Amino acid sequence: MMYIFRLLGDMSHLAAGVLLIFKIHSMKSCAGVSLKTQELYALVFATRYLDIFIYFISLYNSVMKIFFFGSSLSIVWYIRHHKIVHKSYDKHLDTFRHYFLLLPCFLLALVTNERFTFLEVMWTFSVYLEAIGILPQLVLVRRTRNNDNLIGQYVFLLGAYKAFYVLNWIYRYFAERHFVLWISLISGIIQVSLYAGFFYYYFRRTAMTDKLVFETESESLVLPSSVDLESGIRSISDSCGCPMPCPGGEGCQGCQFNAASSGDIEHKQCSCGSHCGCNPCGCSDAVSGGSTKAFCKCGDSCTCATCASEI
Repeated sequence: MMYIFRLLGDMSHLAAGVLLIFKIHSMKSCAGVSLKTQELYALVFATRYLDIFIYFISLYNSVMKIFFFGSSLSIVWYIRHHKIVHKSYDKHLDTFRHYFLLLPCFLLALVTNERFTFLEVMWTFSVYLEAIGILPQLVLVRRTRNNDNLIGQYVFLLGAYKAFYVLNWIYRYFAERHFVLWISLISGIIQVSLYAGFFYYYFRRTAMTDKLVFETESESLVLPSSVDLESGIRSISDSCGCPMPCPGGEGCQGCQFNAASSGDIEHKQCSCGSHCGCNPCGCSDAVSGGSTKAFCKCGDSCTCATCASEI
């Protein structure tokens, strides 16, 4: 029987995967995406879906399993091997030692499982690993100090997926005579709790951006180029809610938030020198008449959106 909360969870999970693949493929950039988290998720699905070769539950079940495993592998391939996408990978920031998570999850799966069989232990291991697999991504979001709109939506959808599953298990507890999957429920609650801080910041940033969009030039000092002269409405960055171009330094909303939480102000720069903490990144050295690699004077190491494409 398909429960509504489970269906909503599956759709949120599916949307998260589609959104991330769309970002990477269309923008030819994986900036802000944690390779470590994607590798953990690929391992999660590889160990959880071993039964796909043994048991057939439904076409829906099989298609979803293939998509989740295949999408994780494709994202890992993009980040590791795509000649353009790989250049935008934040390797110097995505340094979470994710392999340290594997042994504790495996040992815990050996001692706490429903049945001590190979498939059951692997399934339990995948549940424990998924609960903490988002940690490298959350750490990367914190380190980059730039919550990209699509990355924010991706993480939000992953959190919503697990939150709906927790609601599904709670519903089944009351609807099916106290049916409960303790391993899944406890791991799911732990996983949702890891998203709690991100949810707070995500909604706070969204509310701040919505407020700024309707401010006019008379309500605050802004640069002339950041105001639509016909409507009097600011052009607002999706990344941090700043007027575009971002004023930088203490004038940047993202920097104000970082200063309040950590006491310092930091601004990132594109490889070509342009400010990219909030704009998003654009290359000022692109030759007039074109915006691809062939027209860019920044060099091969440039990760700017305007120079990211070869064609």
